[in-house]
Amino acid sequence: MHIESLQLFNKIAVEKSISKVASQSHISQPALSQQMHKLEESLGAKLFERSNKGIELTQAGKIMQNYSIQFTQIYDNLIEDLDSLKKYNSTVNVCSVPEAGIYGLPCPLKKAKRTLPSYSFNLSLMPELEVEDKIKQNQADIGFIVGNTHDDSLISKTFRIDKIVAVGSKDFRVNDKITTKDISNIPILALSENFSIRQLFDEYIKENDISPNNLSSYTLNSIESIKTLLLEGKQIAFLPYLSVRNEINSNQLKIIEIENFNLDYEINMVFNKEKTNSHENVVSHFLKFTKCLNCVA
Repeated sequence: MHIESLQLFNKIAVEKSISKVASQSHISQPALSQQMHKLEESLGAKLFERSNKGIELTQAGKIMQNYSIQFTQIYDNLIEDLDSLKKYNSTVNVCSVPEAGIYGLPCPLKKAKRTLPSYSFNLSLMPELEVEDKIKQNQADIGFIVGNTHDDSLISKTFRIDKIVAVGSKDFRVNDKITTKDISNIPILALSENFSIRQLFDEYIKENDISPNNLSSYTLNSIESIKTLLLEGKQIAFLPYLSVRNEINSNQLKIIEIENFNLDYEINMVFNKEKTNSHENVVSHFLKFTKCLNCVA
């Protein structure tokens, strides 16, 4: 799978026309069609359907579109970081749990590059305990986790407060406000247990006597996959507000109000004191955005 194929796939998904994208990209239509066919073969899934409206994405294509946007963005960040290495030799390694790294850090990192041009930033996504381990072993400079640190030797600062919300498709018919008992009758798309957000949710329903055995759930390993299925079906999901804010603002998803359900959580920065001293400007920069509600992906 080549990055060029992903970039062309994204253009076709937007334009809904192979011929138009071929013309814009100065390649022949047969060559572009063949490239997309090879992409489908490599994935083992059909991505496009032809209709009277032009090219339409299959369900697999919609999932691919969500991931390809992230892939191309990561590739662009890679190119920027490699270019930065040619100019600067001060690199800050940032590690984060996926929930915070994908949806809460892109904006602060972009502003960090503008504000601190002598630094380059490398962002890696990993489970929470790995984040703390990287910081302890000085393999990373700054970490971002959900909730409190498990290690007293690390310094922790609140970076942002977010909340877990119940969301569904804008067309999903449900009462304006439901009770916690009602959700046992609604299919739920759940994150796998390796997500910190899922662990927080499980603790919440246990503390509030909501039996998980009564929740009809389907577990997935990706927030993006859950959002795609939410747009297709009649389910709900409990997800970080940061991860669905764009879809809510664009009226693709809506928040399902649940009586007496309120689950706020912290995204915390963790670091070693020694690293804080050597990267004081960087730490100060990120702490500026602790109350910046607009500084999200």
